[in-house]
Amino acid sequence: MGKLITGTKVVKADGSDLTTDDLLKRNFSRAVPFDKLSFLGNSGWHDNWSNTRVVRAKDYDLARNMQNDIKSLGSKENL
Repeated sequence: MGKLITGTKVVKADGSDLTTDDLLKRNFSRAVPFDKLSFLGNSGWHDNWSNTRVVRAKDYDLARNMQNDIKSLGSKENL
């Protein structure tokens, strides 16, 4: 619910599709005491342990579309 309000989403760090296992790791790792203090570093423990990141959905989708457009340059289209 919070991701909808803030316009963010969870993605895998390598750009591949999220799996149920990734989401379970992310959620269960929040049960670790002092998880809130883990953000004193670069990213939270639940992000590191599940190999996920929280990104702005609009910016992420725009970057992915641009990457796909660049990959499609020079490819033949069926007309």
